[in-house]
Amino acid sequence: MMGSMKSAGAVCAMLLVVVFSAGAQDAGPPDGQAARRLLLVVTRAGNSTLAANDIQLLSRSILMQVQKATSEVVVVESPGSPADVSQTALEQAAKGAGADSWLSVAASGSWTALKLGVKSFDLISSSMVMDISVSRGEWQSALDLALEPWDEIVRPVAGHYHFVQTVASPQGARLARLTIAAIPGTTIDGLGSPALVADENGTASRDVPVPREYTLHARLRGHSVVSSSIFVSGDRVVKLEQHPISSWALDFSLQDQAYPGVGLSWSPLPGIVAIELQVTSYLVGVSLGTAELFSSAPVTDVALQAGIYLPFQPRLIRAYTMLGVSVRIDSPLQSPLSLDALSPFAVKAMVGGELALSERGSFFLEYAPAAYFTAVPLLLQAALGPGNAPPGWLFTSGVGFNLLSFRAGFRWQL
Repeated sequence: MMGSMKSAGAVCAMLLVVVFSAGAQDAGPPDGQAARRLLLVVTRAGNSTLAANDIQLLSRSILMQVQKATSEVVVVESPGSPADVSQTALEQAAKGAGADSWLSVAASGSWTALKLGVKSFDLISSSMVMDISVSRGEWQSALDLALEPWDEIVRPVAGHYHFVQTVASPQGARLARLTIAAIPGTTIDGLGSPALVADENGTASRDVPVPREYTLHARLRGHSVVSSSIFVSGDRVVKLEQHPISSWALDFSLQDQAYPGVGLSWSPLPGIVAIELQVTSYLVGVSLGTAELFSSAPVTDVALQAGIYLPFQPRLIRAYTMLGVSVRIDSPLQSPLSLDALSPFAVKAMVGGELALSERGSFFLEYAPAAYFTAVPLLLQAALGPGNAPPGWLFTSGVGFNLLSFRAGFRWQL
């Protein structure tokens, strides 16, 4: 039977064209509406004995019956048989073909015992339309395949996919209404200027050109930045999953690109106020640009600082400023602990920014000038190295100012 099906391939193809032409519906969509675009992918699965031309005939048969059943769907046939038919790969293939949905048919067995795994996914509603198995026995001729109704496949497709509402722009491009559901006050970038802001009902809408993929960035004080890529081919509602920023965070940093530090921060008002305990050790440091690779000083700095996040929040960056005091402990590996004799206390100011790398993790960079109180400024200056004071240092009678101090690191929301 397999050989007869192959030899009848040309006849079957012609029959499909004739029947398709007779049954196709010419009525176009009403004004302001557009047909759905469905990517059809038919592949061999398992120990299938079907040849490549058999798969093509099967694809044309299903395509014909879907187009006969509904004028609200335009079937886009896959140009080949892709190796990857995962949901992610099919979504990407549909987007690349300008489709807003896909229909995947995996054929196994032979013509005498054909089994089809059929799935269809709607990209607009992000929902699986069908996930079924279909079986067929032996067809007696090519005409049987051409006239196969495929009711189990056609009915769900025709019942789910309907015209979508669109709006024509003055330039003639097809537009669709995209509605974002978010927490009231959320600012949403990625859909042109100006940025959208969710109203008191938690929605924001805009007409956007379709079909097209958009990357949204949503930000709201006290909540993590949300980034989401969506495909829009017709009117669609997208709900954003927003999560409050944790009250606690742990960070790891390098002071002046040399000395390691660890910090624990608490936010009584997440995204607005932060209080941090920061410990920086000068026992081991990396000296870049000097003759000696490593440097060491028997001092550990323990700082308590508080600050606020600035009211403006760019897309993925949060800016903040802090002020704190520190106690400098001498020789913390020895007992008992004692304050540093050269400069036991310091006052620090910081202006920094966080760049979100994920919902919970971020890279941060701070400009952190400090004033070190000392009764022996000359000895403090000498402890920094031979010769003149390092760049950025300024000394007065009782204070040493470090005006070129920076801290960089990684912060993780607990």
